[in-house]
Amino acid sequence: MSTITNITNHLSVFSNTENFITSKYYKTTKYIQENEVLNRGLLDMSSGFLPVALIELIGRNWQSAAETAFGNGLRLITNFLSPLALVPIWNKFAASKHGLPQELKGLFSIQFEDLTPDVIPEKLKEQLLEIKENTNVINAMTLSDITDLKKKLIDAKCLARKLDLMSVGFLTYLSPWIRNWFTKKVLGVVGFTGELNILSDSEREQGASFYERFKYLLFGGGLIPLFLGSAWDANKLKQALTAQQQDTGQDKFINHIKENLKNFSGSITSKGNLFRHNLYGGVVSRIISSRSINEVIERTIRMGISLAGNFWGDVIAHKALAKRYDKKFDTEIIDPNKKEVKSLNKLEKEIKDAINDKDKSLISKLNKSITGQIKTYYQSMSTTAIATGLVTVFSIWNTKRRVDSGKH
Repeated sequence: MSTITNITNHLSVFSNTENFITSKYYKTTKYIQENEVLNRGLLDMSSGFLPVALIELIGRNWQSAAETAFGNGLRLITNFLSPLALVPIWNKFAASKHGLPQELKGLFSIQFEDLTPDVIPEKLKEQLLEIKENTNVINAMTLSDITDLKKKLIDAKCLARKLDLMSVGFLTYLSPWIRNWFTKKVLGVVGFTGELNILSDSEREQGASFYERFKYLLFGGGLIPLFLGSAWDANKLKQALTAQQQDTGQDKFINHIKENLKNFSGSITSKGNLFRHNLYGGVVSRIISSRSINEVIERTIRMGISLAGNFWGDVIAHKALAKRYDKKFDTEIIDPNKKEVKSLNKLEKEIKDAINDKDKSLISKLNKSITGQIKTYYQSMSTTAIATGLVTVFSIWNTKRRVDSGKH
């Protein structure tokens, strides 16, 4: 019986809790929080896709708004939707290449943090047995077989991740180039749309002359850091999973990976992977595909804030808002041990334990905590969206200021 069923069966007296936890709103929010692709995608859409296009329309011109909407929509597809299609393909390919038993199900649901050297075979066996379809096969395996399976699984997951970084990273890399093509061929604008109405056509086209002359060379050169960076990063993760502590003492990057393996966890892809798609595929391409010095400056500012906000800003905001909520409403959204926001799964489990202990006071407190966790989650998204909007306003003002002072 699921946690939710346990709660609703034992908590009929608390009708608000029962109705809330079984509501579509709650289930949808929980699914989004647990699915990193949807979580990041929703954040990117709410903070970048619609608000920024509207600000561009008001602060600049319809061409700039259309370019922004098209570019952000394209990025939403390449960054967040393409992993849903590609990752299962890479997982299947990697499993076949490294000889993972076809009769075992859900192997790729085993996270990287559960494959480190300090995870003993017995523990991994227990995890594999949690997948009911594997019971007969796993019970017939010796600990030596489990150790061999672990090695193959590490190899397969690292290969799948490298292919993910390269393929989705490449699609991310293409986004700004396709955006430029759209602006020139569909909108009929040569150069940076942010300079429309503040520069003459000839001045704007002159500013884009370097880009137009060398764009194919720039496009080819930018692929080098994408593929080299993806291969290097995947290799470092594999080292972190296989090397003993004494072997990595001097490698700070490997130690950093080992300490943050939870960032590589996820049902389809992870926050760590999504960030690296942008790092290796997006950063360079957005800069070298800029059509003028003003666009270079704008993209650099926006990209820095966007990456920080979309991958850490919402987490920082959620934690700060949750702390304030705890203090104001006597809730316990922040885990006192880990000093971070509790997941909805953890709060559900705590309510289940409180029900078993018949602690009505704690049940009431945790009920408010679940409501508060979701409220502050959406508030953190709104905070990030507002910050992104302010950066857009600043960028528009700064470009106009530069043009007015003759810098273009």
